[in-house]
Amino acid sequence: MKNYNQQEHGDTKERRLARRTMLSYNMPCKTLNPRKTPKMAVFSPHNGLKLRRKMFLAEETMSADPINEFLSTLSVRTRQRYEAALADFSAWYRDNECYAQTNGEDPDFELLSPVEVQDYVQYLQTIRRLAPASINLRLAAIRSLLKHLGRSLRLRGPKQVVPPVRALSARELGRLLAAAEGEGWTDRRNLAMLNLMARAGLRVGEVVSLTPSDLEINGRSGWLAVRNGKGDKTRRVPLNSECRAALQAYLAERPQGERSTVRAANNGGISEAILWTLVRDGIRCQALFLSRSFLPLSSRDVQRLVSDLARHAGLTDVTPHTLRHTFATRAVEKGVDLATLAAMLGHSRLETTGRYLHPTAERMQEAVEGV
Repeated sequence: MKNYNQQEHGDTKERRLARRTMLSYNMPCKTLNPRKTPKMAVFSPHNGLKLRRKMFLAEETMSADPINEFLSTLSVRTRQRYEAALADFSAWYRDNECYAQTNGEDPDFELLSPVEVQDYVQYLQTIRRLAPASINLRLAAIRSLLKHLGRSLRLRGPKQVVPPVRALSARELGRLLAAAEGEGWTDRRNLAMLNLMARAGLRVGEVVSLTPSDLEINGRSGWLAVRNGKGDKTRRVPLNSECRAALQAYLAERPQGERSTVRAANNGGISEAILWTLVRDGIRCQALFLSRSFLPLSSRDVQRLVSDLARHAGLTDVTPHTLRHTFATRAVEKGVDLATLAAMLGHSRLETTGRYLHPTAERMQEAVEGV
């Protein structure tokens, strides 16, 4: 039995084209009666193509997300921080009673006004009592998004006071390195990581991202390729004799996948079936620094490790970034120029490196005693 379209109107070529068009966009097509069809969809070969074009443009408009498009242009770490900042602003905007006309909708950044952003800043200062650095991060995310949309936001954030640089003295650094010494392969690993942060100036995220192929160690020189630096920048860092010796000692003991080496390193800690699965995953990822489970270390693992070693050495308030500050401060004290130090630290602006020019309390006391 013929259906409605075939019985009363015939199954013409135009209607077959229209039916294919509707099905390709998952649209209902129970009836193709021209008299009951909206004017936009009067079916003919020409109008069928026009309908396709209109639907395609509608899909393009619906799928266009300015926030995701903006975030895709950023580096991984910046994208994570800006995404969280924009989500925080959107949540505040939806819940703000002063903007009841939005009916709980997300902010339209094409129409966002400086007054709304100023209200948000006041909320962060007075209600949530965030630090100036946290507020300025959220402002930077909003400002960058508006710039991506061709707009500008002239709004100053709270003044941020740069805290004094915390650096270890030669004695404190020596005690920390002594606390990490040992005969096990994890002790050699710990000592190598401390040397890279305190004597090469690497960030903790750069240390855990290293692979053995990033090392270039010769008899009297050595270099390190940092491929996942801040802002996804790549740089080469020279290694002094202490760093080279610590890395060579660790590489000589680092588990490479051989059964005897891994079994000795495991020392009966976990079952052999689980052990070889972990080793396979660890070797496959090619991380330079492995955990006791032969998996890559995370930044949080290194932070806890540095804190534990510092406590064992009788030190307080020591973080991986403290070791980076120690390297930069000692380099300035030895007369390294700012341009060279900025290249080794991976700074894009000399102003960032210039904070290490500020004299410490000890240096000011020495200057007074010498007058």
